[in-house]
Amino acid sequence: MDYLFFNPKFGVNYNPNEHMNIFSNFSVANLEPADYDLYDIWKGPDDLGVPPLFKKSNPVYHQGELAYIEWKDPFVQPERVYDLEVGVGYRREKIRLNLNAYYMHFANEIVSYSQIGDEGEPIKGNAESTVHRGVETEFALSQSFSKNFLLIVNGNITLSQNYFNKFTQFEAIYDEDWHIVGNRSIQFDGNTIAGFPGLQSLIRFTLQRHGMLAYFQWQTSGKQYLDNSENEDRTISSFDVASLHVSYDLENHIGLRGIKVSLWINNLFNNKYELAGYYDSWTVSNYFYPAARRNVYFGLTISL
Repeated sequence: MDYLFFNPKFGVNYNPNEHMNIFSNFSVANLEPADYDLYDIWKGPDDLGVPPLFKKSNPVYHQGELAYIEWKDPFVQPERVYDLEVGVGYRREKIRLNLNAYYMHFANEIVSYSQIGDEGEPIKGNAESTVHRGVETEFALSQSFSKNFLLIVNGNITLSQNYFNKFTQFEAIYDEDWHIVGNRSIQFDGNTIAGFPGLQSLIRFTLQRHGMLAYFQWQTSGKQYLDNSENEDRTISSFDVASLHVSYDLENHIGLRGIKVSLWINNLFNNKYELAGYYDSWTVSNYFYPAARRNVYFGLTISL
C-alpha cells in the first residue's frame, strides 16, 4: 500500500517573564494502518490460510502457475487527527508545573469490532468521527534538607474523555445452525471508546544522598471498557500499583572506577489487576491480560 500525507503544524509560545510560558499549537497528523491492522482478524497466528483484511484479491499467474495474490482495497483506511492544545508552564529553582488542555478530533480512527468478516468474525475498521479531549498536568518539587540530602516529588495526572461522535458497528446474525443469515448495525454515537481509561496518574517520591538513590512510585489507572457498548459487565476495573527502587553507587572501591547495585520491586503490595482485555461476542465472554504479581529485579553495574 502507498500512502501520501500532508502533516502541517503551527505553534506559538509567549514568555511573560523568566519563570512562565504560555503556548498553543495546532497540528494535523495522518497515520497509515499498521501491519496488524491489516492482518488481525482474531483467528490466531497459526491459521495460515486466513486471508488478510482486504476487500478485493487478484491472482497473478506466471507461466501458467499462480505466482502470488494481489490484495486491494483494505478494510482499514488511514486515520487523520486534528489536534489543538493550549497550556501554561511555570518554573523556578525548586518547582516546575505544567498544565495542558487538548482537543483531538479523529476522522476514520482505527478501532476494533467495527466490521464483520466473511465468516462473521469481528474485524477492525474505522470510526467515522471520534474525540479525545482532556487536561494533563505534571509537576516536580525539590527540597534539600542538608548539603547532600535531596527530596524530589514529581508526577502527572491526566483526566480525559474519549468517545465516538459518529460510529456504526456491524455484527453478524446467525440462525440456529450458526449459519450467517444477515447482519445488523448498532449506533454507538456518544459512547466511550474501548480501552481508554478516563483517569491516569503517577506520583513518585525520590530521595538522593551521596551515591544513594531511592524512590517510591504510585500509579493509578481508571476503568476501561472492553468493547464499545458501555456495558458495565464488560470492563477492566480501576487499579493502583506501587513500585520501589533503590540503588547505590560505590565509587573508587577495590581499584574499580565504580560499582552500582540496584533493586527494583514492582507491584510492591502484590495486587491482582488486569492491564488490558477484550470482549468476544462469539463466546459471550470477557478476556483479560493480567498484570504480573510482585516481582523483584536485582542489578549490578561495574565500571572499569
